[in-house]
Amino acid sequence: MRTWSRPALALVAVCVLAACAFRRLRHDTAEMASQAVLAGEVRVPGFDGRAPLVVAAGKLPEDGGSLLQVFGSHVLREPDAFAIRVPPGKYVVGAYVDENRDGHWNLGERGTVSRVLRVAAGKRIGGLRLSIGQTGGRPPDLDEYRALEAFELARGDVVPLDDPRFGEAPARRGMWEPLAAARDLRPGVYMLRPYDPNKTPVLFVHGMMGFPQQFAALIADLDRRRFQPWVALYPSGLAFDGVANVLHLLMNEIEARYAPKRICVVAHSMGGLVARKFVGIHEKKTPDHPIRALVTLASPVGGMPSAGMGVKMAPAVVPSWYDIAPGSEFLATLYRPPLPDEVEYHLLFAYDGKGADDGTVPIPRQLRDEAQGEATVVRGYEATHVGILRSKAAAAQVRRALDRCRGDRPTPGPVAPRPLAPGVRR
Repeated sequence: MRTWSRPALALVAVCVLAACAFRRLRHDTAEMASQAVLAGEVRVPGFDGRAPLVVAAGKLPEDGGSLLQVFGSHVLREPDAFAIRVPPGKYVVGAYVDENRDGHWNLGERGTVSRVLRVAAGKRIGGLRLSIGQTGGRPPDLDEYRALEAFELARGDVVPLDDPRFGEAPARRGMWEPLAAARDLRPGVYMLRPYDPNKTPVLFVHGMMGFPQQFAALIADLDRRRFQPWVALYPSGLAFDGVANVLHLLMNEIEARYAPKRICVVAHSMGGLVARKFVGIHEKKTPDHPIRALVTLASPVGGMPSAGMGVKMAPAVVPSWYDIAPGSEFLATLYRPPLPDEVEYHLLFAYDGKGADDGTVPIPRQLRDEAQGEATVVRGYEATHVGILRSKAAAAQVRRALDRCRGDRPTPGPVAPRPLAPGVRR
């Protein structure tokens, strides 16, 4: 009888697990490819901004009933473009002014509904124009319920950091089964404690296969008299453009509800790309946003060659790999337009004791020229890719960045960048 060594058994186990992961990934990506898109814009002549706009797609039952499944409910602070991903089927798209801010279209609230639209798998219906006048409201026979297939998003829910959804196991699933995880995980923006108008929010954005609990040390380091932590939660296998757009919509809604004076954003690894894209969208669509600082830690702003190899060679491709592969369209447009002057950028990178990479991301990929050009501060730390989140020196720089974001006197300590590794440009 053949005897298997422990390393051989371990290798077999890894291969079996990888095969299972790619099989789940193929199923997930096939389902995403079968989805359709409904896109257009909402117009409200004379809109005064006192109440948010809501746009959503309602799937009509094939049996001719009136009970709708509601997909892709987006909250807009002002008339704007929209794009909603839906499974194939027969739909109407509705938009209304949410006068009482309850997230439902009530009788008496003005709005409009599109014609009936039938969309096939993988198709896009664009150019929809929904114009809300001074009269006209919800049809009295319109019934709705939230579809189980739709993503239930967190819109400022209060959940403690030790909740299991913020841990490592859901993060792995979010990489290999992003669509399924999005249904179950309730992605979105969470507050760890109820909102306090006297404290400045700090939004933490995790990276690929990352999770909010990785920020535990930085969150514990916050001065809770002045700052309140928020966390973004998303399946990291999803395309980053979509994640950044949803983050923009959710933050729009939260900002409209609470009107914070300033917001600071801290992101790790791939989360730095998501955060940079989100801030760019936010600046374009909501110019009066309150974001005043962006801090990225060990972010591969220049892309990851390993992702490019995965795109070429893997039996199934994680959607976000396309975005972080060098030369991708996402990376090409990430720094257009540049950050506005009112958003201060702190670029913190990691390296080992020999000046090489951080064990995951090569130094040149952390120091893309456009990123350095936007940065007020560029600082390097001897740490591993994840270890930088526990680095006391990096935490001190994060504190200084948050002080400046809030407009307070900076925490004592040097702000000027330390010298970089030989041959590295600032």
